[in-house]
Amino acid sequence: MDQTFWRAVGADLWPALQGAGFTSGLRDRVWREKLDRRDVIQIVPIRLGALYPELRRAMGCAIEVGVVFRAIPSLPGPEGDEESPGTPACHIRSRLDRIDSERLRMADIWHVGSNHSNLSLVIAEMQRLLLSEGLAWFERFASAHDVLHLMLHENTAEVVMGSGRMGSPVRNYVAGFLALSLGEYDHAEQYLGAAQEQWDDVPSVHRTITDALDRIRPDSSLRKNTSLP
Repeated sequence: MDQTFWRAVGADLWPALQGAGFTSGLRDRVWREKLDRRDVIQIVPIRLGALYPELRRAMGCAIEVGVVFRAIPSLPGPEGDEESPGTPACHIRSRLDRIDSERLRMADIWHVGSNHSNLSLVIAEMQRLLLSEGLAWFERFASAHDVLHLMLHENTAEVVMGSGRMGSPVRNYVAGFLALSLGEYDHAEQYLGAAQEQWDDVPSVHRTITDALDRIRPDSSLRKNTSLP
């Protein structure tokens, strides 16, 4: 994407989300702060030529939405940091489908012509999508308890994008720390215990998990002094 595209995003797209609390951002992303999380929206450039040779001169992009939970320690590697989070660092995330996606060849990708002739239409559609489906996506995951239920029991596409398939190292790590933050100590011990074995080759992560497990073992002061759900 070129400077003309990003100027249009900054002038006409991101300001429309300020009323919903998305007041912090960079050129390609905005986020809002919640008590227990950050909600993130990011525009991801796509190389259309690799997918559709006839569009090799067109610019492509998609919209991703995601959530970073404060109670889950950061894993090494994902893009972004505490000051400028990107969707690759989110614990759950999804790519939004375009309006009327069922009749489109590229259901989740916009393309902007090299002469920008359709740029205003693209920005307008993105705005409508974010104000409807985008904000509704965040509402779906407003409850940490609902997110934990998804982590433990479902293989939905939203969770797969952010936290891997059920039984994966990232899924066990995220589910374990989320359960810990909610006082679900039995689930926390189960999933962090599995993650501890899976992250054995990453010392910093393994140590973080071990420290958490030490606090929630059955004979720990935390478990003795807390009534379990």
